[in-house]
Amino acid sequence: MGLFVNRETELQLIDGSCEALLDRKRLLRTPIIEVQGVRGIGKTSLLEKVKQSCHDKQLPHIWIDVSQSPLSVSHEIITQVKKYTQRDDATLAQSAVHATKVLLKQGPVVMFFDSVDTASEEQLDIIGALLHDLIDDEKLFVVLASKKTLSFQ
Repeated sequence: MGLFVNRETELQLIDGSCEALLDRKRLLRTPIIEVQGVRGIGKTSLLEKVKQSCHDKQLPHIWIDVSQSPLSVSHEIITQVKKYTQRDDATLAQSAVHATKVLLKQGPVVMFFDSVDTASEEQLDIIGALLHDLIDDEKLFVVLASKKTLSFQ
């Protein structure tokens, strides 16, 4: 794992959100957190630490490195959902939104989108539609990492 310096504040914020997600008596106040900054300041390392924490807590998580999935953001989400649901039926392949809703019925989910600044317009549309359709579910927490501020309509 890369160097991890000066990211304790963000790590505490994200870890606190994951804890709230797991505690049915608490409300997740911020369902989307964006980590931004220039290359090399530790965005991916931060996400990797939180991903490991989710794994340790047995909290389902979906990791999408947008730069590594140029044409298949939806496909990658569906593939990762299948690992948690133990289902491989045609209904999961309908859409990333549908697959994620199936997973959310089981409990809380964390979604990580890394390198969002590299996304094409099509990818941004997919991510935007996903967030639009799912963000009202109080069991979903999303972390976006990007070199620049993101804007979804």
